[in-house]
Amino acid sequence: VLAEEEDHRLTMPCLVERRTVLEIGNDTHVLAPVVSYLGRELRMHYPACGASTTEAKLALYEALANAIEHGNLEIDYDAKTRAMEEPGGIAALVSSRREDPRFAARRVRIEAEYAPTRVTWTVRDQGRGFAHRTEAEARRLGDTSALHGRGILLMKHYMDDVVWNERGNEVKLVRDMRPRPCDARAG
Repeated sequence: VLAEEEDHRLTMPCLVERRTVLEIGNDTHVLAPVVSYLGRELRMHYPACGASTTEAKLALYEALANAIEHGNLEIDYDAKTRAMEEPGGIAALVSSRREDPRFAARRVRIEAEYAPTRVTWTVRDQGRGFAHRTEAEARRLGDTSALHGRGILLMKHYMDDVVWNERGNEVKLVRDMRPRPCDARAG
């Protein structure tokens, strides 16, 4: 078993590129297993990097949760704020939206592209998108007193690059995977 593991470590640098594509529905219960799977792939593809997968997994979780809640289910910031003050909270709102025929069949697509020195995750929902470049969105991102709305800040903090498409329904998360002597993100 140990020899096989060492063979695997020696083979991984030979990998030129690899792509994984997943699709999920609007069930937030699958987020943790999907993120865990992607974290395991990350460790497998970059065994010499020594970087922690925890931060990448946090950013991926936020991107997927946003794609479901805000993208596919079209729950805007204000609706989420109101739901958090109601009995049943956000879970009740998500559940009712998942059953709504307008949103029920929507999917989230996750593509992971593993290159020799970086990984790129693309998360795309089937919603209308959001105005990620507006002044109002920038103000919300800076509001540390709000009960929610920190997902994008986490994504930007833990990734080397975070870029949305023009429509705002697709985000690319990029992480440099070159080995570092003292990786500040390790842990």
